[in-house]
Amino acid sequence: MLSADAMPVDAPERTVPAPALDVSLPSVLTPPGAPSGLARRIDDDAWHDLALDQVEEFVARRVGPELAAVLRVPLATANAVRWRQDVFRALAAPAVRAAVEGFRTRMGRSREALRVASRTRPPVAALHRLAAIRHDLDAEEQLGEVLGEALAGVSAEAQAGALGAGPRSEALDRLAAYASALTASPGRRALRARADACAAALDALRSSLWIQGPTVTAGIYDDEPDDVAPVLATFARFADDSTPSDDVELPSATPGLDHVEEAVLVMVRRLHPEVFDPVEALVAEVGNPADPVLARFDDEVRFFLAVADLLASGRPAGLDLCLPDVGGDGALAAEGLGDVVLALHLADGAQGPAAAGGGALVTNDVDLRPDERLAVITGPNQGGKTTTARSLGQLHHLASVGCPVGARAAHVPLTDAVLTHFERPERLDELLGRLGEDLTRLRALIEAATPASLVVLNEAFASTPARDATYLSRQILDRIAATGARCVCVTFLDELATHTARTVSWVLGVDAHDPERHTFRLARGEPTGRAQALTLAARHGLTPAAIAARIGRSAS
Repeated sequence: MLSADAMPVDAPERTVPAPALDVSLPSVLTPPGAPSGLARRIDDDAWHDLALDQVEEFVARRVGPELAAVLRVPLATANAVRWRQDVFRALAAPAVRAAVEGFRTRMGRSREALRVASRTRPPVAALHRLAAIRHDLDAEEQLGEVLGEALAGVSAEAQAGALGAGPRSEALDRLAAYASALTASPGRRALRARADACAAALDALRSSLWIQGPTVTAGIYDDEPDDVAPVLATFARFADDSTPSDDVELPSATPGLDHVEEAVLVMVRRLHPEVFDPVEALVAEVGNPADPVLARFDDEVRFFLAVADLLASGRPAGLDLCLPDVGGDGALAAEGLGDVVLALHLADGAQGPAAAGGGALVTNDVDLRPDERLAVITGPNQGGKTTTARSLGQLHHLASVGCPVGARAAHVPLTDAVLTHFERPERLDELLGRLGEDLTRLRALIEAATPASLVVLNEAFASTPARDATYLSRQILDRIAATGARCVCVTFLDELATHTARTVSWVLGVDAHDPERHTFRLARGEPTGRAQALTLAARHGLTPAAIAARIGRSAS
């Protein structure tokens, strides 16, 4: 049995407010004074059409659905976009990333210590709360000192960084300054001194234990001989060097003590109130030690780390990443544009219709002048039309939320919404039929479009006779043009490539020497109408050469 009684419960917690500091405290997600986003976020249909739901799903597994939903909401201003981009750019520097990860590790240890304290009894809970306080103080110092030093060199590192050169992150600069000021404040220095004094007293504490059968007795240590050491020495020859040492600091990152150890600690606490009373007084006074500003940063920065890690995993497939220039005069330009989600699948070993060269991502250069508001993409089936349109939609949306995009370099107008119309499976409960459903969806799309929107149409009216599809498509394109929105139209109707004098025709071609081989390369030019015909003729042996060969064999 254990000669120990239960101790009184902890005093009620009360949070000590952080000292008043003359430092601006912005969020790393949005600059001070900026709206968090536009009134509407991208709708579910467009989110799925662009395959960005797969990106959100991965990020949500890392950071939770609420923070992952930041991906869905375009930012209202180019300044807000650049604010977020600067954080991504800074975190791409290894020293900055290491400093932030170190901060987050210490904050995580603090949270774990508080979690363990919440399910243990005094005085064990007080020791875990003391550990939480010290971890938080360490995290503040890490953010202020180490991050500040790392940021000082970020401009030089960014010159050769994965996301290109750019200004230092004002958000991270301010946070580092805030953490430094917090650490140097009188209140925090006093808290550090008290916490360190309590820890030093605990480290110096020694007690004696006498174990007689089922009874354990604790007493004040009085230079008694250590009876355990000879036993350990006797069995040392059987020790496995690979076994981790049990010599860990109390309380460590372990989930807690067992009931016997807790009871022993209760007895030790009775013997040494001069050591434990200051600890319990300190943790009762402090409560939750986390500074609210730094706790918010610890939460928000997870978004940047998760998105950066996900997108970087597409690099082995040939995906380039950059932080685009957003805003300007409405011109669009992208070098090495690729489908982000396709690259992730290719890098993971999956194959897709746009895979070429043994699974390498095929990228394209695209550009549109400010007055070029309609781009029509034509080419053979399975030639990469949908993939190209999807990559353009991804480019505009990821740029609008301040994230890296799948291109080597890019200039993108600030987009308030990407609106899409992709083919849907016909529903048996839809009384309007396929055509009626298409027209209903397109009407809603046109009503939602603004001059700052991008509309992506992917083979609308594909199940409608060609003459009707051409007429309806022209009507839809005219109505989209009236909204001022830019439109990318994937179509099998070559006539739409010359819909207006300002229509840009993009063609995805086939190999001139092998019509069945798609190049997935996009180029400006007028569709000839022959690419798909040549592919089909070759597939069925109806090319002139194949027919001539058969005639020759028959004649012989």
